[in-house]
Parts: sequence; structure tokens; C-alpha cells
Amino acid sequence: MVGSVSSSTTPTTTTTSSATPPSSTTAASATGGQDIINLLGAGGGINIQSLATNLTTATIAPQQNILNTRKNTADTTISAVGTILSQVATLSSTITAIGDPNTFAVAPTTSDNTSVNVSFAKGAAPAPFHSSVTVTSLATAARVLFPPVSNPSTSLLGSDTGRTLTFTSGTPGTPGTSLVSIDLSQNNTLNQVANAINQVSGLTAQIIQGGTASSPQYYLSVQASSGASNSFVPSVKVTATGQPADPTRGGLTAGTGTVVTEGTDANITVDGVTASSATNNFSNILPGITISAVKPTGQTAVTIGSTIDTTALTNSMQSLLQSYNSLLTSIQTQAHLDTTTSKNGPLAHNPAARDIVNQLSGLTTEPIIGYDAKVHTLSELGVSTNQDGSLSIDSATFASVLQSNPGAVEAVLGSKRSVADSQLSVQATSRATVPGVYTIAKVGDSSWTINGQPASYNGGVLKGAMGSAVDGLVVNLPYSLNTSAAVGYTTQLNYSKGMLERFSSLLAAATADKSPLQTVQTDANNDLTKIAADQTTLTNQQTAIQKQYITQFTAMQTLLNANSSTASSLTQMMTSWSSALKN
Repeated sequence: MVGSVSSSTTPTTTTTSSATPPSSTTAASATGGQDIINLLGAGGGINIQSLATNLTTATIAPQQNILNTRKNTADTTISAVGTILSQVATLSSTITAIGDPNTFAVAPTTSDNTSVNVSFAKGAAPAPFHSSVTVTSLATAARVLFPPVSNPSTSLLGSDTGRTLTFTSGTPGTPGTSLVSIDLSQNNTLNQVANAINQVSGLTAQIIQGGTASSPQYYLSVQASSGASNSFVPSVKVTATGQPADPTRGGLTAGTGTVVTEGTDANITVDGVTASSATNNFSNILPGITISAVKPTGQTAVTIGSTIDTTALTNSMQSLLQSYNSLLTSIQTQAHLDTTTSKNGPLAHNPAARDIVNQLSGLTTEPIIGYDAKVHTLSELGVSTNQDGSLSIDSATFASVLQSNPGAVEAVLGSKRSVADSQLSVQATSRATVPGVYTIAKVGDSSWTINGQPASYNGGVLKGAMGSAVDGLVVNLPYSLNTSAAVGYTTQLNYSKGMLERFSSLLAAATADKSPLQTVQTDANNDLTKIAADQTTLTNQQTAIQKQYITQFTAMQTLLNANSSTASSLTQMMTSWSSALKN
């Protein structure tokens, strides 16, 4: 019995003691299964496209930032240069609006513009002058007025089968050569004849209606250019016989009733010298000056001359300073250099813009010579330089100078080219021509010098010898003076380069194709081209990197999906096991 009891107790004890561990193991197993589920991310997925894009962007970000910085630098540089060039264009336009630096301040004058007018040839700047002019007669045009016909459609042949209308140069007493012959059998009405005449150079025909409304008369009027040398006479002959057409036979004739008005020349006297012209304009009496006769003056002389236009000078100075200051401000803004880098202008470290400022400053302080024996500067006109480099003007001082010495203002603004002897004028200068006072002298028969340097004379033009100190200086010297002036004759030529011409030269150099400023812009544009190429390369790299990431992440996703399937089976098994242990 004892042994039987002991035998039955052992299993019971064993059974009881072995039942506790499974309960604890089940809980641990359940917890471990949940950990595996969480670790494998069962039920979750990866956004491969988004992940690849984000990683690719992060990979190329440093290189992209470098390209963006380069592009921004190039863009701001181009914009800065463009701003400066725009102001340069504005200053250039101001100078153009002011007019030719040689002539803008000089205006012609006349004491009676109803009798005599005066104008300057384009590009000419005659020295201030005064001359006395009388007009004896005006130029008139030669004219022929034929006898009238009652009907413009009436045949001009009359009773003849053929007539020829001929115009001959000269006067009735001294006929010259034939100008034109018109076959009236082919042009037998007034309109047809007028049209044929209008095809002839130098002749103008028109039909004039006279008479009354009930009995009109039609006249053929033919006119030539003005001047005695353009006079002409008509003739109408029977084609078959060559005899003058008989007025009694009707049609067009050139006999009785034909009015012939001869052309006349204009005649004027300038400072005691008489001159004639086929027109009422005289352009060869005074170099660069055209005198126009309007009506006879009788015994009363008209005074003509030139003067400094003070209103134009004032406006010119104000416009010049305003445009100058705008350009200066623009350059200073774009080239500003500050201790704080973020406040630097786009061209802060580029010398091209600052060089222009230095050149502008040099021009405003450089003395001007050649106008007269004195040295002129902007300061004597009341123009001063401010601390920031801009220019300002004292209006009172400027007005005073205009009144007392307007020529000095012209000398500062405009380039003066004048000769003491008004028979001569400066035709041209070159960049090599140095401002100053020159002496023109006749040293032999048709032999001339300029400042002692040989000069060639041909066709009314005196030129400084090439390679000499007067190279590029061209002077109009009339043939009459070349022959009449005695050896030893001298006259003085003044040449000064005013502010307008100096500014024009500087601005032209600043905007030239290979100027430092244009080179800056060209380099920036070239850099943009390189940046675009580098951007294309980087974009291709980005595409390749992103594609590689997508391939790698797709493979990882496939592996994760496979692991997820295994994990799901294991999870189910462990879940079932856990449930069995609980039961």
C-alpha cells in the first residue's frame, strides 16, 4: 500500500510541477511573436519613388547650389552692365539731342529776314561774323506763254498735216542749241503737249485757263529753271516745209501773241563785293554760310552774322549735367564696394565700371585749350564737383558768364573750329588732331604750311601732312585766295575739343565691342552658356542616380515582401501555438 501511494503521488507532483512552466512559456512566446511582426513591418510598404527622389535630391544638392550661385552671379552681372549701358545710351542721346557739338551753340542772324536770310551748312561752325548785304535783283525763271486756244481738245495742227514744236536755249536774239523737238501730229492737244514737255529735264509745262466762264481761253505755259543761262525760245514749224506755222491756219503757233520772258540772275553785294547767282541762294561767298535773297533792298543794307545762342547753351548744360549724374549714380550703385559683403554691388570687384568713373572724373577736370589764348575749365562756368563725384552748377555764375563771355561757354561745351580769316573754314579733324591754336601760312606758289608743317593743297582743300603734328586737319581754302594771297600771308586757326565731343568719344569707347565693360557682359553670357551645359550634365546624373536608387529599393522591397510572407506564416503558427497553450 505504501509503495502504491508513493507511486501515485509522484506523477501527481510531477504533473503539478510541470504545468506551471508552459503557462509562462506561452506568454513569452506570444510576446516574441508580436516583436517579430513589428520588426518585419508586416502589413506595411515602402514609397520607393519618394524615397529615391529625396535621396537623389540630397545627393546632388551641393552641386546644384554651386550652379545656382554661378547663374545668379552671371544674371546680376549682365543686369548691372545692362543698367550702366542704358545710362550710357541716355547720355549719348542727350548729346545727340543737343546737336552737333560743332554747331549747337551758334545761330545765324539777320537784321531783316524779309529781305535777306542766312543759314549755316551742315557741320559748319563759322566764327562769329558780321557782314553787310544789299540785294539788287532776284533770280527769275525763263518762261514762254503761247497764244490761247478756245478748246483744250482742239487739234494743235490747225490746217496743216504736221507741225513740230521746238525749244532752243538762249534768247530770241542769240539762240543756242536745241533742247527738245515735239511732233504735234503725235501730240496734238494741249494736254498731250504738256505731258511731253514735262518729260524734258529742266522744263515744266502747265495749262492755264483764262477768259470767262462762258468763253474760256486755255494757255500753254512753259517754264525753265531760274537764271539767265536757262533762258529759252520756242518755235512751231510746218514739218513738211520747215517754215513757221501760219497763225491764220489755226492750231499752235509761236509767232504773234507768244510772250517770251527771259531768265535773270540774282545780284547781291556783300561787304562791297558783288556776286550773281542763277538762284536766290549764294553759298560760295562766305565759307559754310548760305545767303538767301528774298527781295531787293534798295539802298538799305541788311546786316547778317552769327551769335552764341544763350538759351541753347543753358538748356544744353542742364541736360548734360543731369545725364552725367544719372550715369555716375548708376555706375556707383552697380560697383559699390562695402565692408559688408551682402551690400556689395554686382560689379564691386570688377574694375571696368570704376575705370569709367575715373575717366568721367578726368574729363570734367581736364583743361580745354584751343578756343583762344586762355585755358578753360568747367569750374569757370560755375560747375563744381560734389563729394560723391556728381556735378552741380551755380546758376548765377553761369548766367553771368553767358552775359560777359558766352564764347567761353561754347568753348567748354562745343568743339570750336574757326579761322580768323572767314574765307577759310575747318572741314574736318581726326582723333590725332591735337586741340590748340594753329598758324596757316603761304610759303610759296600754292605752297602752304600749318604750324610750320608742310600741308598739301588740292581742289580748294588744305590738308595737314600724314604722320606730322597736323595730321588729320583739313581746311577749306578757296582757290581765289590761293592765287591772290601773297607769300607770307598768315591766319590763325582755333581748334578745341569741348565736353560734348569728349563725352562722345569716351562713351563710344565704353560701348565698343571689345571694351572692358562689354567684355564683362560677354564673359557673363559665356558663363551662362557653360552653366546651362553643366546643368544638363547634372540633370542627367540625377536621372541616373534616381534610377539606380529605384532599382535597389525595388529589389529590397521584393525581399521584404518575401520576408513578410514568411513572417506571416510564422505569425500564424505562433498565434495558433499561443492559443493552444492558453487552452
